[in-house]
Amino acid sequence: MLYEYRPISYNLQILLFLSYNLQILLFLSYNLQILLFLSYNLQILLFLSYNLQILLFLSYNLQILLFLSYNLQILLFLSHTSRSSSSSPITSRSSSSSPITSRSSSSSPITSRSSSSSPITHTSRSSSSSPITSRSSSSSPITHTSRSSSSSPITSRSSSSSPITSRSSSSSPITHTSRSSSSSPITSRSSSSSPITSRSSSSSPITHTSRSSSSSPITSRSSSSSPITHTSRSSSSSPITSRSSSSSPITSRSSSSSPITSRSSSSSPITLTSRSSSSSPITLTSRSSSSSPITLTSRSSSSSPITSRSSSSSPITHTSRSSSSSPITLTSRSSSSSPITSRSSSSSPITSRSSSSSPITHTSRSSSSSPITSRSSSSSPITHTSRSSSSSPITSRSSSSSPITHTSRPSSSSPITHTSRSSSSSPITHTSRHSSSSTITHTSRSSSSPITLTSRSSSSSPITSRSSSSSPITSRSSSSSPITHTSRSSSSSPITSRSSSSSPITHTSRSSSSSPITSRSSSSSPITHTSRPSSSSPITHTSRSSSSSPITHTSRHSSSSTITHTSRSSSSPITLTSRSSSSSPITHTSRHSSSSTITHTSRSSSSSPITHTSRSSSSSPITHTSRSSSSSPITLTSRSPSSSTLCMLW
Repeated sequence: MLYEYRPISYNLQILLFLSYNLQILLFLSYNLQILLFLSYNLQILLFLSYNLQILLFLSYNLQILLFLSYNLQILLFLSHTSRSSSSSPITSRSSSSSPITSRSSSSSPITSRSSSSSPITHTSRSSSSSPITSRSSSSSPITHTSRSSSSSPITSRSSSSSPITSRSSSSSPITHTSRSSSSSPITSRSSSSSPITSRSSSSSPITHTSRSSSSSPITSRSSSSSPITHTSRSSSSSPITSRSSSSSPITSRSSSSSPITSRSSSSSPITLTSRSSSSSPITLTSRSSSSSPITLTSRSSSSSPITSRSSSSSPITHTSRSSSSSPITLTSRSSSSSPITSRSSSSSPITSRSSSSSPITHTSRSSSSSPITSRSSSSSPITHTSRSSSSSPITSRSSSSSPITHTSRPSSSSPITHTSRSSSSSPITHTSRHSSSSTITHTSRSSSSPITLTSRSSSSSPITSRSSSSSPITSRSSSSSPITHTSRSSSSSPITSRSSSSSPITHTSRSSSSSPITSRSSSSSPITHTSRPSSSSPITHTSRSSSSSPITHTSRHSSSSTITHTSRSSSSPITLTSRSSSSSPITHTSRHSSSSTITHTSRSSSSSPITHTSRSSSSSPITHTSRSSSSSPITLTSRSPSSSTLCMLW
């Protein structure tokens, strides 16, 4: 028994040993599983690290793109060069014996030029033989009112990197060029690269209305983004196109691929109305023919008259109580004692040019033998109203971002040439040229991004005004408040130019005399530019620019010299290059009251030369009291780099 028991116990011990080993193996296998799990996690981590490397690479590429975009911005934001030929430097495109240059540029956007829900109103009213009124407003509560009644033209140019209601109020650039040649022309140019609600996109309609009642006045209104309606009514002894009759030719061209329902596509309607009644012959190349050199030609490619040169999904109604399905060219040339040239360009879109939900109204009304009224509005409630009553006054109003209304009502006996061209999504160019005894050409061109309002008038005293501010103006940046640009001039040559931006900036220009010009430009806050001249004398241009943000407004005025007001804004920020730039609010006020050539009375009328009574009184030509006053050409530089060319790198 013992013999048999031992082997069994031995075998049992072997089995127990093997079972123990098996347990060890099981334990090791368990550890192996843990290791495998850890290795799996490690693989996940490696994958994540790979993704992280990819992200880092992408971020590096993004940095490169940002760097390139920055360089592109630097290239894009080049300030314009002043072009003027005169004994003294004229800021951009002004020729006279003593130029005044005012340039202001602001890098910040104007609500008008950017996007804002509030309307921008640009109103220009001039009643005189040559006065031109130009109003620009931006999306924010900016009011640009220009009223001038005098025989001298004013050229107003404003350009800002941010949208300017008047010349640029939209994401695209708007160019508003005002050229006036007369005894006291003022040139104002404004261009903004920032979007103006008008130039950007807005669903509201844009209305371009042109009404002129005089022998030559033409009223042209152009609106974008929303359905565009072009109505031209002219009643006079000569053929009227779109109700436009004057002795001088009026040409209205509007082509916009963008926000103008006409040229761009927008859900809201755009209305372009042109009405002119005068005894002088008006030739509405498009819709009316008159024995006088007034040609109203509308060139647009679209089913509607404005659709001509503009295509948009929204309805475009071109009503010309003269008949023409072709593009409309409303060219109003009025020669009065003083032409006015107004140019504004902005790289940002105007709802009018691009698409905007607010309506843009461009209204041009002129009642005089030569006055032209041009209104251009974009996108948001921007209203550009131009009213001039004189022998050659032109009123140009341009607003963006919010509904823009450009109203030009000039009444003068001289011929006016009003050319209105607008292309919605593209930049809009509005050119208004007035010459009291000479020819005034008002051209409004809107193309999807930038808008150019060009008003040219030549007078013996050129004034160049350029204002640029680096801070956003509600108008130029985005704000819900409206911008109003109102320009009214009543006199033989006076021009009133008003430019407002972004914040409550008020630019008021009122001139009633034969030469003085009053230019007011304000940024950051609502800008209101009001110019009301009533007198047979030259123009009174009062330029005031005040903004809490850095605004540079340089206003140079010379009574008998030429005044060039150039304001250009490009990109989102507003650049008002009035040859001055300041980060703090700048207030440029030029008021003149004298028995001499210039009599500027804000809302005053006088038969003598211009009396400019805004914060300045002198018997000499122009007194510019905003950091500058003299009877000679006045140079007001608010942080302005130079009197000739201004280069700004953004």
